[in-house]
Amino acid sequence: MSEELENSLQQAIETYLGQRLRAIEEQISQLQTEFAEALTRLRESAASESLSETALSASIFAHFQAARAQQLTGAAALEKAAGSREIATIKRAVEQIEKQRSQAEVLSTLLVNVAGFAERVALFVIKNEQAIGWRICEASDPTNIEAIRGVVLRLSSENLLSQAARSRSSWSGAPEAHSGNRALMDQLGGNPQNLAAVPLIARGRVVAVLYADSASSDPNTIGLDAIELLARVAAMAVDLVASGHAPAASVSEPEAAVPPAPAVSEIETPEPAEAPAVEEEIEVKPEPAYVPRVEPQASRVFVEPIVEPIDQQAVPNQWRQKSLSRSKRLYLKQRPKLLPRRRNSLRNPSRRL
Repeated sequence: MSEELENSLQQAIETYLGQRLRAIEEQISQLQTEFAEALTRLRESAASESLSETALSASIFAHFQAARAQQLTGAAALEKAAGSREIATIKRAVEQIEKQRSQAEVLSTLLVNVAGFAERVALFVIKNEQAIGWRICEASDPTNIEAIRGVVLRLSSENLLSQAARSRSSWSGAPEAHSGNRALMDQLGGNPQNLAAVPLIARGRVVAVLYADSASSDPNTIGLDAIELLARVAAMAVDLVASGHAPAASVSEPEAAVPPAPAVSEIETPEPAEAPAVEEEIEVKPEPAYVPRVEPQASRVFVEPIVEPIDQQAVPNQWRQKSLSRSKRLYLKQRPKLLPRRRNSLRNPSRRL
């Protein structure tokens, strides 16, 4: 009896579920048919009508125009603000460089300020046809100026430093542009993708080369124009210091934090075992001061007239007096007035005769 009840209950449940599933399937099939018909009608209407002259298209076009104008205005404002900050930075750097009174202070201040226009900067002194490393600093900590030890490159080799020194002009590009750039980067460390070199020219001679690099391949990551401008200002300051026209120290408002520059005698150079010895200071020979040339005056020569003795008895007294008067006038005319003794001695010419 119990088995029959169980079988009848199972059949009833299956019958109910089957009816419900068939109803759901019919509804799904009907929805699919209606959806397909709606897509067909939409496709036909889209093919026959255009949105170019509808209100929707006008609204979309106005929205795009407003967004574009807002974007251009924002970009122009950002560019103007960035240019103003760069000009202010350059102006402050020029003022700091002009106040330095030694070559080491000028070059240290140059490195501190140039670090803001590249990720890493270094200074190489040109001496004896070699580029000798002096100081290096990074943009992340520009006040931390470290010495470069043992980095010496010959100007005859192919690298960006020799290129800038020989051409006396700035250079920028990829490390693969010169075969010797890889050796320089191995000594400095890092893996830069963009390099630049700017010469410092004083008195018509390249005295140093400023090196800058960046890990990005974008050339705009190095502010080459700003670096060139500051390098020219530093070269003029080095020229003034060498000629003894350095500005006097001014007591004014406190400046930005600049690390104390080492004394000229503290400029470190590679050891003799690693590189040829060089002078501790960048040599800029001052021009000789103008000295007027005074030509010696020729000494004045006075010729005394020769008076031959005359026989007083052979010459009449009247002629003798006339001859003596004429000789006296001629003699006094040729003799200078600074010899009173000789002049007084001629008052009586008869004594000499």
